[in-house]
Amino acid sequence: MERVNWHGALMVLGAAALWGTIGLLSRLLYQQGLTPIQVVAGRIGLTWIVFTLAAALGDRRSLRIGLRDAGFFAVYGLVSVALFYGCWFYAVSRLPVAVAVILLYTAPAYVTLLSAPLFGERLTLPKLAALALTLAGAALVAGRPAGGTIPMDGLLAGLGSGLTYGLYSLFGKAAAPRYSRSATLFYTFSFGLLGVALVGWAQGDWSGPPPAWAGSPMAWLLLALLALGPTVTAYYLYAGGLERIDASKASMLATLEPVVSVVLAAAVLHEPLRWPQGLGGAMVVGAVLLLQQRPSSAGKPAPSAEPTPRAEPPEKQPKGIMM
Repeated sequence: MERVNWHGALMVLGAAALWGTIGLLSRLLYQQGLTPIQVVAGRIGLTWIVFTLAAALGDRRSLRIGLRDAGFFAVYGLVSVALFYGCWFYAVSRLPVAVAVILLYTAPAYVTLLSAPLFGERLTLPKLAALALTLAGAALVAGRPAGGTIPMDGLLAGLGSGLTYGLYSLFGKAAAPRYSRSATLFYTFSFGLLGVALVGWAQGDWSGPPPAWAGSPMAWLLLALLALGPTVTAYYLYAGGLERIDASKASMLATLEPVVSVVLAAAVLHEPLRWPQGLGGAMVVGAVLLLQQRPSSAGKPAPSAEPTPRAEPPEKQPKGIMM
């Protein structure tokens, strides 16, 4: 029997539990008066400060990149940091937290579909079955929730968060062999912060007097918790866990996240969840687990599991924040 590395497993579970607090923290920030764009800017900005300091204290030579590299990181940061966070936090502002999290978990389906033309990965029967489960689960989630209907803008934002999160994995897979972790973190968050700043400027979010919440210690505390807890700390826990256990096992353990999200939403925010949404969520999570199964091969080692939003093998791991 294979021995379990409990240290690594507990690190991954800790990261997943922290990710599960994002929806609750976001909703509490909205109650403080912040808009989705302000939450996005706060999270990216505080995280950028942390990783800029880490890069400055590390090997600064690894931050040297060429013009072509800058273009790559610009697309990476704008799409998979700024746009992803924008879609995700807007979805949380418009949908029940549990529904938003379930829609986020459609990301592996996008990774599976796009990995075939981009990286030549085969669309096997388990992958197609997982894709069908994801689509069916998302359809159930998009049905009528308890106490109302799913707004179309929230639904599109939720599906968009899954797509852009899937693209995060694909960008990370391309970046991993070429760039250091410090360079990837610094440049993706730099361009992501720039994109959010430009959007906020165009919308007039940064003009006029400071918002009322700017004088609230609670609002800043919640922003700091959002940046340092389910972003920085969760990333380091997950990265440390991946050094001790297989990526496929880490991905399965990371499915604790939607469970924590649903429990917190029900216990703190009193958000009910109808059985079709619950069934749809179980189908989406089941699809994630199905994608982690290693096909049997007589006399040969099983190939690595396909990448998911949080569980690429270490050499293909997106070298940035998982959530």
